[in-house]
Amino acid sequence: MGCRSFWAVIAEMTGTRAAITALIAVFAFLPASTFASSKDASKNPVTIAAPYSNGINGDIASFFKGAHLAVKELNKSGGLNGHNVLLQPLKEDKPPDAAPSADEVNDALRMADRTVAIKDLVAVIGHSSSAAALPASSIYQRDDVLFLATSVTDGALANLDLNLVFMLTPNSRDQAKAIASYALHEELKNIVVLSDRSETAKRLSRQFEEFMTVNGGEIIFRSLFSKDTAAMTRLLLFVLDNSIFDLKDVDAFYIASASPEPMQEFIRKGRELGLKQPIFGPELLLSESVTSFVGTSNMKDVMAVSLYDMDTIGTDAVKFIASYKEEFDDVPDQEAAIAYDAVKLLAYAVEKTKSLEADKLASFLSISRYRTKFIGVTGPVAFDAGGRIVDTHIYVERHNGSAFHTVATYELPVVSDIIQSDDAIQNQASPESTQEGQKPKTSKD
Repeated sequence: MGCRSFWAVIAEMTGTRAAITALIAVFAFLPASTFASSKDASKNPVTIAAPYSNGINGDIASFFKGAHLAVKELNKSGGLNGHNVLLQPLKEDKPPDAAPSADEVNDALRMADRTVAIKDLVAVIGHSSSAAALPASSIYQRDDVLFLATSVTDGALANLDLNLVFMLTPNSRDQAKAIASYALHEELKNIVVLSDRSETAKRLSRQFEEFMTVNGGEIIFRSLFSKDTAAMTRLLLFVLDNSIFDLKDVDAFYIASASPEPMQEFIRKGRELGLKQPIFGPELLLSESVTSFVGTSNMKDVMAVSLYDMDTIGTDAVKFIASYKEEFDDVPDQEAAIAYDAVKLLAYAVEKTKSLEADKLASFLSISRYRTKFIGVTGPVAFDAGGRIVDTHIYVERHNGSAFHTVATYELPVVSDIIQSDDAIQNQASPESTQEGQKPKTSKD
C-alpha cells in the first residue's frame, strides 16, 4: 500500500464522530489490569508505568489510549520476552501555568518514588510536562528504571547525563528554529508574542524571539495571557485597539503555553472578534481537542511543529489510525502516536537485546541510530549521546480551514540557514535539502 494523506485516511474512517461514552470520564487511578489483555504470555507480568495528565475536559488523554493500543497489540504477540505486559496509568496534575513551585516539584518526586516501587516495573513512558519529567528523571535513574519521555521539550534534560532517559519529542530550540525559519520564509516578520507564566512557555517564546530578531524579524508587542475568560477578552480588545501598534502592521501571532486552554481560548475568541492573522504555537495546537474547542474553520492559518508528516504516511501509520479508530471510535493525534511509538520502541529494544534490564535496553537505544533504526508511526526514532531524538524530521503543519497540512520539512537536529545568535550556534541546523543561502523547503517550492 502506498503512502496516503494522513487526513484523507482519517476522513474515510470517521464519517461523523460518535461521542465516546464509556471512556469519557474523569481518569483517576485505574488499576493496571484495566489495560492488560493477553492470556497467552506464560511468565509473570511486567509493568509499564504511564504518568500523564487528563485531557482538557477531564476525559482520558489520547496519550493513554495510544499506549493502551500498543500494549494490547504487544500482548497479542506474546508480550515482552514472554511476559504479559500491564499498563499502569498514573494521573498527574496538569502542567503548571507558572514556574513550578517547591510543592509541585516535591509532588513530582513523590509520584516518581511511588512509580519505581511498582512490582516488576520495566519502564516509564510519559509525563505530560518538562516540569514533572525533570525532577522525576533523577528518581528513575537512581532506581535503574528506563524512562522514555514523550512530552519533554526542555533541552536541560539531556544535559543531566542520565543514561536511562530518552526524549521522544523535539526540544523547544528545534521547534523554535523550525517555526521561525518558516515565518521568515513567508515574510511574516512583525510578530506579537503571547505566553503564560510557565517555564515551558517562557522558554519557547524566548527562543522563538531570539531566532526571529537576529534574522530581521521584529517583536512588536509581547504580553502574558491566561485561560481566564475575562482576562483573555481584555487582552484581545487591547490587541484590536491600542496606542502601541496598529493591528494592520501585525503579520502573525506567536502563542505559547504549557497547557492548551489559554491558546485555544485565544484562537477561538480572536477569530470570533475578527483576527485573521496566522497564529504560530507549540505542538499542543495539533490536538484534536483544540480543534474541537476552537472550531474547524476558526483554525485556518494556525501552525505548529509536528513529528507527523500529515500529508504522507506509511503503511504502519495507516494501520495504527485504523486500529485506534476501531478501539476508541476516535482519531489519534500526536500525543497518541508518540505514546504508541514509546511502547513499540521498548518492545523493539527488548526483542533485540532479549533482556528487560534497563542498562542493556538503554545501551541498545543509545547506539541504535548506527544500526537498523526503529521506524514508528511518527517516523524513525533514534537518539544522540544525550538521549535527544535525532536523524528524523519535524514538520510545520498549517491548517487550511479544513485540516492541517505539511508546509515545511526540517531535519533533526534543526539547523537553519538563517543567521544564529552566539547562544544558538551550538545547536545549528538547516531545513532538509537546503544549502547555505537557499530558502527552506516548503510545499510552495
